[in-house]
Amino acid sequence: MATGSSFSGGKGTPSTSDCSNLKKRKKKVLTIEQKIEILKELSRGVSTTILSERYGVGKSTVSDIKKAKRFYLRF
Repeated sequence: MATGSSFSGGKGTPSTSDCSNLKKRKKKVLTIEQKIEILKELSRGVSTTILSERYGVGKSTVSDIKKAKRFYLRF
């Protein structure tokens, strides 16, 4: 077992003090129109990172929108 570990207890979970530096992102709900615009921008080559910053969502959210492209383009 390593000494000086930042984990508390033996379960491998961070202690409460380790989590104090993490910022929780406020939930952001995008409209269908915004999601379609994200898809258009992705097709023009705009990066996932830039779009996530522009719309205030995580990169995984942009990726999820890209995966669901066929669903959103029905609107």
